Amino acid sequence: MNESDISRTKLHEQAMICIFQYLFYKSYKNISNYKKIDEIVYDVMDVNFDNCEDFFKAIIFETISNSKQYITIIESHLIKWTFKRLCLVDQAILLLFTSEIINKRVPIQVAIDMACDLAHRYCDDKSYKYINKVLDIIGKENA
Repeated sequence: MNESDISRTKLHEQAMICIFQYLFYKSYKNISNYKKIDEIVYDVMDVNFDNCEDFFKAIIFETISNSKQYITIIESHLIKWTFKRLCLVDQAILLLFTSEIINKRVPIQVAIDMACDLAHRYCDDKSYKYINKVLDIIGKENA
């Protein structure tokens, strides 16, 4: 898969979907159809994980391998709420773009805008507001 084959915005959307599915399967470890991340990526991208673009592999690997650290950061900015109480799509968006902000792969405002765009498309009407606020605070801390 070449970089010209798919836009970075689309890669972020597909990464969010993969992270959502990873969170879903992780929360139901007892089910017999538990899927590993490489299987999830193949389902979403129709390409083996090893053959995915390096940028895509980096954001997936970084987000998942450091998810505990990112959850701690996110929870510190959730008022009267916990990360586990958020719906899985909100969790996936926050994890992905917290990773993007901390690792400075995209400008902070671009990361926040992409996160809010995904929240508008995949979450309820109010989700984008707190996603915006949490990521804005994380962005200011990591500027």
